[in-house]
Amino acid sequence: MRVVSATAPSVAELRAARKNVVGSHFPIHHELADRLVEFSGPPGPDGLTQDDFLVAHLLATCAGYAYSDAATLSMIMARMGLGGNRCLEISHDVDVMHICSTVFLVQSRDGRVVIVAYRGTPPEKLLAELAHLARHLPGVVNLPFLPSLDDHFPQRYLARPAPEGVISEFGD
Repeated sequence: MRVVSATAPSVAELRAARKNVVGSHFPIHHELADRLVEFSGPPGPDGLTQDDFLVAHLLATCAGYAYSDAATLSMIMARMGLGGNRCLEISHDVDVMHICSTVFLVQSRDGRVVIVAYRGTPPEKLLAELAHLARHLPGVVNLPFLPSLDDHFPQRYLARPAPEGVISEFGD
């Protein structure tokens, strides 16, 4: 198990680092911790409110950056409006089962708001494992150790070509 912590800079420190930022668009959401504490929950029959979109935007951003590290996620949450937040990353790998599980806890400076973001096993780890295993199977030829995600020609990875007269799903 691995545990990493990070503390985000304050909004003022982030603003000082970007001297050319002018206006009210930084941080993205002003007084974010207060607005999250006052959030009333799921939308009612009247439809979505501005705070519903704020929470959705914040959680989607947090979920996306959960595929980075604690320092990056903490800084992004500060840019969103949670300046001075604390971020804890806890990850655990089980190599035998090919599991790499990570959870992030982001807490606001005043401790009133906690966001939990989870990420599972990254797909590139599974692809590397499958490619490594496939090298040891009989009949597999020309299989690279790490397949390129940009390679759109899956027929290069077939163990054997389709029999004469049979059209495979890859069109060869």
